[in-house]
Amino acid sequence: MTKTIEQIKYKWENRISVECAQQNKITQITILNWLLGEHPEQWETFTDRQLENAEKEMNYRLCILNRRYLEASPKAAYKHLMERLGNCRAIRARILAEIPMSRDRDRRIVDALEKLVQEMLQSVREASRYESRYIQQQIAWIKQCSHIPHLRTALLPTIIEEYCLQ
Repeated sequence: MTKTIEQIKYKWENRISVECAQQNKITQITILNWLLGEHPEQWETFTDRQLENAEKEMNYRLCILNRRYLEASPKAAYKHLMERLGNCRAIRARILAEIPMSRDRDRRIVDALEKLVQEMLQSVREASRYESRYIQQQIAWIKQCSHIPHLRTALLPTIIEEYCLQ
């Protein structure tokens, strides 16, 4: 590893240890690795502008993860994601149309959200190879870099929110 990636890792490891102090060290390192991506060595080839943009993206993801998903139960994580995506009128209308008023409303919200995410992934596959690969790569990267079920549950809505709101 060369100087650039070592400096970035050091900086972000310190930041994550402060911002995610409630998490154990393994979880913190997993978050760092997830943020750096599957090929952190590519950071060595980045221009200063690319490094700045990549760190902004890391910051954005860490903020999403910390504010809404990291400490949330799976049910609460889906609720947070629903609220965030609910700000997009079209998405909210589709989800609400699928959920009749019932005692099992919370479970149905989760089911509808899962269905919507699957439809989004399918439409992305059909619309653009790049976007499809991005989501698929992110899901594969989460599976590869984290073996902690709770963290995986937090990372998935983080990437979905990031992707949908950008």
